[in-house]
Amino acid sequence: MTNFETESLLLWLSGVALTVITIITIYAIAIQNKPTDQKIFWLLMVIFVPLLGAFLFWMQSDKFRIFLKYWLPMLIWMAVIFAASSDAKSFEHSSRLLAPLLRWLFPQMSEDTVHFFIFLARKCAHVAEYAMFALLVRRALNQSKNNLTPWSWPKVGGTLLIVFLYAASDEFHQIFVPTRTPAIHDVVIDTIGGAIGLFALWLVGRWRKRW
Repeated sequence: MTNFETESLLLWLSGVALTVITIITIYAIAIQNKPTDQKIFWLLMVIFVPLLGAFLFWMQSDKFRIFLKYWLPMLIWMAVIFAASSDAKSFEHSSRLLAPLLRWLFPQMSEDTVHFFIFLARKCAHVAEYAMFALLVRRALNQSKNNLTPWSWPKVGGTLLIVFLYAASDEFHQIFVPTRTPAIHDVVIDTIGGAIGLFALWLVGRWRKRW
């Protein structure tokens, strides 16, 4: 079966399913003694089925493959960052892991110094996670068909702008997380992390003579 035949079949099945469910829904709503929850269920089905049909149709297109390959990894990483910033006991979790290690390596280290190194490790984690985010954003933007070179300012600047905006939204999100405090300097650190990731990629590419 060719792609065209598959797409036509999916559209036909979606249309048939939508027609059948619409008729059933009208019938269910018309009967007054039907429970409210059943009426709501069928109304939701009317919305869901055409969306499912459109999604199945989209799956056959090249755009869906591009989405899976380039954009989905970026969205997953955004979700990882969001989940990490939702941890109300983030510092305690970091301390539980790093503090015993530091005290084992350096038994004479003061408590203030231990806290400083934990703080430093957390900021380094910020840099690393946004460096990865910048690489994924650049990878997604770079697959678009245009005449721009891989390291043109619109692509690099656009990548850093997305990193900055997401970092700012992440700090705003922390307003609603107990024990977490949003900070402008964290947005700066995150954006610098994105720039470091891009610069590291550029250096590797130059070393391997890819650009």
